[in-house]
Amino acid sequence: MLTATIVASIGLYLLADIQRLDIARVWIVTTFLLPQLIGGMLFGSGFLLCGYCPGMLIVGFASSRLDALAVMIGIVMGSFLFAMVYPLLVGFYLSSDMGAITIQRFLGTSHWIVIIALALIGGMMFTIMDRLARRSKLTCQD
Repeated sequence: MLTATIVASIGLYLLADIQRLDIARVWIVTTFLLPQLIGGMLFGSGFLLCGYCPGMLIVGFASSRLDALAVMIGIVMGSFLFAMVYPLLVGFYLSSDMGAITIQRFLGTSHWIVIIALALIGGMMFTIMDRLARRSKLTCQD
């Protein structure tokens, strides 16, 4: 997903820079910082606990894996639970509205600096994960 985000960002901003795309017409989701931070932590924790990322969960589900089915049921139940308690949470859900803000607007910098930083962070993450995977294979074979 990080790779897709970086590639899409490069394409969008390159097209905007050569004036083939009006970036102001690209819809950006409103940022509600605190609710999205907490929601992201809950979402990430759930996927961490189940051992799946969203894409691989769909592959596991399509492959008839029982653990993937259990996670999918949990996602559906969690979605219904959220819909039921939403009226109680709406004040919190709409709190800390920052509008449609991007990282480069927030930092007051060029979009290319943000894209390069994301690419470097992504490269470091992939390198670290590759090294951990190699160590894990060495440990498992011993």
